Amino acid sequence: MVDTSNTKSLKRQLVAHIEELDKCDDEETLNDDMRVKRVDVLRQLRSLEDKEVAMLKQKSRIEWLKSGDTNTKFFHSRLRWRRAKNDIVELCINNTWYDEVSSVKDQVKQYFESRFTTKSEIKLNLDGVRFKSITEANNVQLCSDITELEVLDVVSQCGSSKCPGLDGFNFFFVKNN
Repeated sequence: MVDTSNTKSLKRQLVAHIEELDKCDDEETLNDDMRVKRVDVLRQLRSLEDKEVAMLKQKSRIEWLKSGDTNTKFFHSRLRWRRAKNDIVELCINNTWYDEVSSVKDQVKQYFESRFTTKSEIKLNLDGVRFKSITEANNVQLCSDITELEVLDVVSQCGSSKCPGLDGFNFFFVKNN
């Protein structure tokens, strides 16, 4: 776990160092070594911020496990917050704002109707398209009755621990009886 007091102190130091280097850059006294150092300090700051975000996510998961997910006040407050966050209160369409519930609903409905309706002028023409087809000999074989020899051949190819269906008997039982 990241020590938050140490993290905040280190973060302040890195930001101060970047500000110093930026000031040198503004005054045009920043040399190549200082530019390399600035890139390195920025990388350290980003790494530190990534670790801090990961730690905060982990803390929130721990808090959720401790006091969430059991229909508690905490759980319901999170649920209400999420619902409020996901509400569409207003829409801007073609520089026109819609903020009444009925007008927002109408605009959303119109949008999805326009996206999911088919245009009658689109006609599919399959003339000249060649589809793969089976031969007459394959058709006769597919339509013929299944023989006991074919069933035994298929069963012998199946793994012995596989279950063929809801009866609970595996292929080991079927093969040996």
